[in-house]
Amino acid sequence: MQITLRMARENRGMSVEEAAKRAGITPTFLKKLEQNCGKERYVVVDKLLSIYGIHYWSHLYVGSEDDWEKYCIKYLEERANGKSSVSC
Repeated sequence: MQITLRMARENRGMSVEEAAKRAGITPTFLKKLEQNCGKERYVVVDKLLSIYGIHYWSHLYVGSEDDWEKYCIKYLEERANGKSSVSC
């Protein structure tokens, strides 16, 4: 299952401020990344994933949180119908 960057931080029990400080970025920038990490430099996202204990990019949904929700709804609908072209 893929998760968003915000979910990854929350799963580690970290605040925005704590995660941002450990990554060397501002809390405002981290909030922006959490809303849509698909548009930013991957080196920053990679550092955050390391902080969150995620070692595989395939576990992260790269894009906007709104798109992630649509993606998972599609997955659940297809799974209910016995077919799925996406993984969530």
